[in-house]
Amino acid sequence: MHEMGIATEISRIVLDEAERGGGGRVNSISLTIGRWSGVEIETLRFAMEVVAEETGLDGVELKIEVVEPTFKCSDCGREFIAESRLTPCPSCGSMAGDMVAGDELAIKEIEVEE
Repeated sequence: MHEMGIATEISRIVLDEAERGGGGRVNSISLTIGRWSGVEIETLRFAMEVVAEETGLDGVELKIEVVEPTFKCSDCGREFIAESRLTPCPSCGSMAGDMVAGDELAIKEIEVEE
């Protein structure tokens, strides 16, 4: 379960940033997670709860925005959501394109009490 390692690293970053910002209590953490990131969201939620109890982040609200796999067609420039890497561009039918979103994992926002 690599989500435990991810939760540990998220908690470390959040605590470091909160301390850098004055050390107030963290109220919420907002994440963006791509559907194709390889992260099991419910497992990450559970891992965050476990890590939160150990790090003083218990009670913190965890907000997760799931990002759909999005590609940009190399031929016509259209961006589209795809079900697989083999989905052709819905505008021109081209198979040439680059993934522009959907495999990320990022801390979007940390809300800290002043």
